[in-house]
Amino acid sequence: MNQKNDPHATRRQLEELASAIIDGTVDHEQIEELDFLLRDARENRVFFLQYMDLQSGMVSVLSSDADEKHALTDSSFDWASTLAEYAASRRSPAATQGKVSALGNGAVSRVRSNVAPWIVSGVSLAASLIFAIAFYTTQAVDQSQHQPTMVQQVVSQNAQRDVVRLVDLAGAELFNEAVPARGNSLEYQREYALVSGMMSLKFPCGAEVILEAPSVIEIADPMQLLVKAGKCSVHAPDGAEGFQVITPQTEVTDLGTRFSVSVEEGGNTEVQVIEGAAEVRQLDQDESEKVLLNEKQATRFDGGESSTVEFTPSMYRSQLPDRVIGFEVNNESVATAGRLESVTIQSAGVPHTYTVDQLIGVEVIHFRAGSNSSNVSMPVGQNLGDGDSRRIVIESDAYLHTGFLNPGGRIEPLSSDPIISGDDDEGLTQGIAVRFREPVVNRPGPDMVFFELQSAMNPAAGDAFHVSPLKFEPGLRTHTVTRYDITLNSPDAWQIPDFELMQFTSRVKSVNDLLYGTFEVRNPGMAFWAIAVSIDFSDLGYAEDSVVEGVFFQDVLDDEHYVDPVFIAGLPPVSEGTK
Repeated sequence: MNQKNDPHATRRQLEELASAIIDGTVDHEQIEELDFLLRDARENRVFFLQYMDLQSGMVSVLSSDADEKHALTDSSFDWASTLAEYAASRRSPAATQGKVSALGNGAVSRVRSNVAPWIVSGVSLAASLIFAIAFYTTQAVDQSQHQPTMVQQVVSQNAQRDVVRLVDLAGAELFNEAVPARGNSLEYQREYALVSGMMSLKFPCGAEVILEAPSVIEIADPMQLLVKAGKCSVHAPDGAEGFQVITPQTEVTDLGTRFSVSVEEGGNTEVQVIEGAAEVRQLDQDESEKVLLNEKQATRFDGGESSTVEFTPSMYRSQLPDRVIGFEVNNESVATAGRLESVTIQSAGVPHTYTVDQLIGVEVIHFRAGSNSSNVSMPVGQNLGDGDSRRIVIESDAYLHTGFLNPGGRIEPLSSDPIISGDDDEGLTQGIAVRFREPVVNRPGPDMVFFELQSAMNPAAGDAFHVSPLKFEPGLRTHTVTRYDITLNSPDAWQIPDFELMQFTSRVKSVNDLLYGTFEVRNPGMAFWAIAVSIDFSDLGYAEDSVVEGVFFQDVLDDEHYVDPVFIAGLPPVSEGTK
């Protein structure tokens, strides 16, 4: 008989695996074997839990008399709930020191002393908890398809309480892995290497941390962040006192404060206290040698030595930079797929969402291509026509796969007016000039949003481009964008529907060529994504409240890829219907 069909052999196998867990000798292969046996066989899960229950004696431990024992036997979720809470307490050193009182009346110590013989390691504890959840969830399914079991409620509450969440990100990229989406939790005791951008995290105690690349961190537990290298800013509000940042040389303990920590590759650490106070202990020294840092104090810790350094408040970052946070695209039907619906911008530290109808559209008043002759994109099967009908389709449809692509450029940024009109086409400046359909006022934060098409063959950060004034005046300058707010590596990048490219039969030197030139239709044959960046007119030298009528774009010519703008719009004043 095949052992897989022999229940006695399976039970003997389960007993051997349970004994290995109890003895603390279980290895990786045995864990995989146990997972295989329990994953899809309810009877195996029941037997395993009963065997472990018998060995640990948890029912008798948690019940003080026969009536309680009978009640626990009838409602087995009681000891599993306690196990769930005990698992949470094991994850938090503070809890094991008596700061978790949910079990009450010494239950934690009773559980720890009686469960210790078989919950020898974190592996066995986690496995047992998982099996308990699986079993009691299965039991509950037979009773109700809608109401969560007590175990599910307890475990869910504990999980939510202990989660460290990724609150926000700005151009964040992790080494050798995808960046989680906003709102997702990060794993404990796992190294994260932030190679680009910034991330903000929120700990269960309420402490908020902003990480800046390059940084290498590990979340030790709900009250401890290990910073192995890099820089972080910490805000620990009331209730988060005791939160710690551990570096290779120091232990920084919050006393209700805002502070920054910078760690060099060799472990040397600098701490700047912006508000409140923090205690710093060098790891090779005892508690009595802690250094107390008060507001506006800064100290460097270098190989066992400490020295006062200049207080630099700019070292602390209170928020992520202003940028495009995200955007919404219509996916309701084939006809509307790919149409931009709204865009969310952080401006002066506050997020605002604009519908596409609130954005200020543009008119293309100049276009001169470089060497790439694929200068227009459009949805599959779209009839472009020519002249104004072609212009209307490309400028006004708000689809993220239509646009005037591959404008020319120059390596050096412009420092004088671009030439966008004249009798000699050869003398016109390569690039694309747009005029806003109504003037855009330079306010604090971003003033314009720029979307581009990008494939996996193109730079992940986006194709670099120059943006210049249409007319240079004293104080005005060209601003160069080298990295987008939403890149190919961002979870917010959006894969666009199939589209077609218009490859012109002769080089496009003017808007007239673009609107009336002949072309052949090409299918790009690969996936493309929409990425985005915001532009603050202050970066071009415009004073606050200045009126900007239009701007000029050029590719940076830093590689063989040209920038592909598919949607450009100005931002209205914040008060006009934003939220």
